[in-house]
Amino acid sequence: MRRNYRKKAISLLAAAALLTALPVTAYGAGWKQDDNGRWYEREDGSYPKGSWEEIDGGWYHFNDRGYMQTGWYRDTKKKKKYWLGNDGRMLTNQVCKLDGLIYQIDEKGVCSAIKDYVGWVQDGEHLWYQNSRGSWPSSSWQEIDGEWYRFDGNGYVNTGWYEEQGARYWMDESGRMLRDTVRLIDGVNYRFDASGAASLAEGL
Repeated sequence: MRRNYRKKAISLLAAAALLTALPVTAYGAGWKQDDNGRWYEREDGSYPKGSWEEIDGGWYHFNDRGYMQTGWYRDTKKKKKYWLGNDGRMLTNQVCKLDGLIYQIDEKGVCSAIKDYVGWVQDGEHLWYQNSRGSWPSSSWQEIDGEWYRFDGNGYVNTGWYEEQGARYWMDESGRMLRDTVRLIDGVNYRFDASGAASLAEGL
């Protein structure tokens, strides 16, 4: 009996050692990349193929091989199209110029072309304004809905400090020029007059 017990104990120890020596596959959700493109690996080691996937609050579409797509994605069944940025993330809730046309993109990412559009257009991280007949301001000021904006040589709206003819102006995050107000900027209080020109706010 003791001899059989010892044999069983040795067998169990050997089996345990063998299991310990076997390689264990560890999965972790995240982006992967090879020479063919990028894909997303889920926690269980699987990955989306020929489908949409929500990742970190954004939507991405993957082709039948599992690689992330960019540019236009057309849903032929629903007869709708979507724009996937260079990072693969689907654009939503904005107006963009894509392939020479202006598109309204709704909260679900559906793109609809707009004719004779007048208004703000998103271009990556930049904003510009389209006037009637497709023109836009560049290297100039323009009043829009009662507020003043300054546009650079590429037509993008300026933000932050802008200096002209010895006067300094501050454009907020939307590009709107501050005026008739006091604002703390980089730890310094500035007063902006009716023209938008800045000066140090004494006594504040």
